Amino acid sequence: MITGFRRTRKPGTLVPLLPLSFILAYQADLAYGSKLNRIKMEAENILMFERDLVSVPMGVPTPSTIDEARERQEENKRLNKALHQHRSGYY
Repeated sequence: MITGFRRTRKPGTLVPLLPLSFILAYQADLAYGSKLNRIKMEAENILMFERDLVSVPMGVPTPSTIDEARERQEENKRLNKALHQHRSGYY
């Protein structure tokens, strides 16, 4: 881009440098600046004071609740299959 500007003297050839400079500044802030520290502090703040944002809506499932749900699902499948067979005339 710089070589193209030197040859043509058109400022339009330098336009791509503007967005690239923002990307470079963001990456430098993330790698060497305080961006990573700000992210860590915000994550800790959320975990301490806004716990409801990261909690599971119905709570953490336990093995017993998973087994109960699995049994209910299997029972519903059996009932639906029996109901379908009864309606279609097959036994």
